[in-house]
Amino acid sequence: MFPGKNRCERRCVSVFTRLTGLLALAALPMAAMGYGNPVINQDFPDPSVINAGGTYYAYATNTGGRNVPCARSSDLVSWTQLSDALPSLPGWASGGVTWAPVVHKFGSTYVLYFAAQQPSTGHHAIGVATSSSPTGPFAASGTPLVSQSSIGGDIDAGVFVDSNGLPYLLWKNDGNSVGQTSYIWCQQLLSNGLGFTGPLVQLIHNDQSWEGGLVEAPAMVKHGSTYYLFYSGSFYGNCSYATGYATSGSVLGPFTKSGSSPWLSSFGSVCGPGGADTVVDNTGTTWMYYHSWQNGTSYRAMNINVLGWNGNVPFLQAPAGTLSNGVHQLWPLCAPGERLDDAGGGTANGNRVQIWQANGASAQAWNWASVGTNVWNLAVQGPYCLDARGATSGVAVNIWACNGTAAQRWTSTQNGTSYTFKNGINGNCLDVSGGSSANGTVVQNWTCNGTSAQAWSVY
Repeated sequence: MFPGKNRCERRCVSVFTRLTGLLALAALPMAAMGYGNPVINQDFPDPSVINAGGTYYAYATNTGGRNVPCARSSDLVSWTQLSDALPSLPGWASGGVTWAPVVHKFGSTYVLYFAAQQPSTGHHAIGVATSSSPTGPFAASGTPLVSQSSIGGDIDAGVFVDSNGLPYLLWKNDGNSVGQTSYIWCQQLLSNGLGFTGPLVQLIHNDQSWEGGLVEAPAMVKHGSTYYLFYSGSFYGNCSYATGYATSGSVLGPFTKSGSSPWLSSFGSVCGPGGADTVVDNTGTTWMYYHSWQNGTSYRAMNINVLGWNGNVPFLQAPAGTLSNGVHQLWPLCAPGERLDDAGGGTANGNRVQIWQANGASAQAWNWASVGTNVWNLAVQGPYCLDARGATSGVAVNIWACNGTAAQRWTSTQNGTSYTFKNGINGNCLDVSGGSSANGTVVQNWTCNGTSAQAWSVY
């Protein structure tokens, strides 16, 4: 809330918040304003993306007969598949299991890090290759860069460059493949990216139940003075795969995990979101890319979303798109890290509706059903619908057994990249009380006024 301010003053703050949000959206690439995920809708697992002089290049785990699939885009949305970036593997590596490549430019040289299996040990090691072009062909070193076969081998390399210009390599030892602990490791790279200097440090290991016995796919982002270590956990082969994060005041830790639940988990049509990392576009906007399963678990496609911040809490901004039947999350522009939430996951008539930090829970998964042109019922926890129980402005919204009445009908109006929702019983709009961004803030009916407290993103 905004202590000491009257409602008019709070709304002025909300108007300012919405205007600044729209200005930020205006800076995005035009193609991205109306894009839809996935942006690479074919098998493209464990993606990585670089911005090379204003053109974007993406790389993926081996598929389609290519050791390192490569694609090119001018806008992060429309991609053209290219030839194999690593057509020849080094002598120490066997084919068909080249995983999670990542490319970074050191000086005038592009350096590719990749995981491949060593026949001599039966485990993966991380190799390094160089090229004068982001598309390759990359020439690999004759020996692995990282090989810890006694703890399961090494996979999932990631590069982080600190604000002081020092580069670091992150990776995972594949401990879970041999019944051992999986760690995320970090070590400073030489200035050419081809070797190491300084201490080798363990950053985190698998210790949360949702992680399913492993942590992997590390990626690091610095926001303000805080380092955010994103990572994947659980079994990659189904919808339990998810993404978490940990924070530290130092690139080498110690890191503290954000909680006992994943930060990004399956929702709607997104199954098993993982392998996440970031790229900065030509306007300075940071995008997070990640893979998710399509057509059941037929293949893993690449998605992108703007990475935003609600204070110190990261969130993914939904792309603008057409509303449809199915499960969606909603969040208000006044509090983009929050979600429309059935308080406590309640399943009783009259349970209140609030905003709460995104957590992937069923209380934030709303099942949409069209009941007319741009008119919707929103159900949660099975047979309970979003319901406006009174006609008076300021009455809290709650859930009630779905009954098809006007109180449970919400008319959507699209405004750029967001929507407003007007209730059928009173014509008021779905509204975050006071335009607050605090966990637990009540969601209510309020006279429609066009502020950010009534503008909702849908994903």
